[in-house]
Amino acid sequence: MVSIVGKYEFDQSDVKDDNDYLKSLGVGLVLRKVLTTARPKLEILYAPDTDEWCIKTATTFKTTTFRFKVGQKVEDETFDARKCTTMGEIFADDKIVLHQTCEEGPNVIVVKEKFDGDKLRMTLIADNVSTTQIFKRVTPA
Repeated sequence: MVSIVGKYEFDQSDVKDDNDYLKSLGVGLVLRKVLTTARPKLEILYAPDTDEWCIKTATTFKTTTFRFKVGQKVEDETFDARKCTTMGEIFADDKIVLHQTCEEGPNVIVVKEKFDGDKLRMTLIADNVSTTQIFKRVTPA
């Protein structure tokens, strides 16, 4: 089994960093307030027979599912409805890096990496602004 595969629940983040990151994307005040109080759940799946990855992110606000194969560009939409092309990379089966090239606003890099046993750190980077969220593993996928 790939070590990053599993279900995770939000544990902690810095609300100021989250707000600054969302602001750098051009997200309005009301949506920033909603998103900085959200407690997302992540599920990371891998299908070896098709070599496809799936990342599901669920909040009370919105649920998204992103499927990709390593190195292939996929038409995608960000949580704030911006159109983009996303390409995923996997490193040592415990780190996923998503590169989003967006039609509007800054491009985004999302790094999801397993650390300290049952935790996952998600770092979101746009331009020179970043935020980090920590998730705890609930169960393996």
